Amino acid sequence: MDYDFNKENVFPGGNEFRYFDIRTKRYNGENVGEIKLIRPYFHVTLLPDAIRGNKKYSNYKEMNGNFVIESQDRVTDTDTECDYMFVHFSLPMPGPLLGGSVNVFGSLTGWNANKTNEMKWNFESAQYELTLMLKQGYYNYQYAYIPEGAKKADSVNLEGTHFITENEYQIFSYYSDQARRYDRLVGFVTLNSAVKTSE
Repeated sequence: MDYDFNKENVFPGGNEFRYFDIRTKRYNGENVGEIKLIRPYFHVTLLPDAIRGNKKYSNYKEMNGNFVIESQDRVTDTDTECDYMFVHFSLPMPGPLLGGSVNVFGSLTGWNANKTNEMKWNFESAQYELTLMLKQGYYNYQYAYIPEGAKKADSVNLEGTHFITENEYQIFSYYSDQARRYDRLVGFVTLNSAVKTSE
């Protein structure tokens, strides 16, 4: 078998996901600036983020954009007893980006970019802002820019890209038989760029 698909498979490595910890209401978790009870809901203000497009790579353990519902407060059943909180995101910038939208992106938004996770530009504070209702837990996320009419999110300009970023990849191999009207899946593997495998 001859594999000659090298140029088509060149893509950005991306950056590690940002994270915040809202597993407790008693004190500020990682990257949390303030927790306030405005009855009947808790409001969590995250520390202001910064554009990482030109920043140096920093390696840390994260969950590749996923999240976990969890509480460090006294609960018996995390599914039913973890509280919902309004989480306030902010991304200061010199000015708004034209010709597209900035979205909070990751598993917490279903890996989609739409109006529910689109940030709004605040002219007074010169930053993008968004409030999401989320359950107590530990979350990964990134900021993505979506040009108007595009079907793909671009996180490189806001988040940066590094070839050493730890990523998980899924590889599907198909066999195309001319006698059939479908391609047959003949192989599948999940690889992690930080884990060396023997050949």
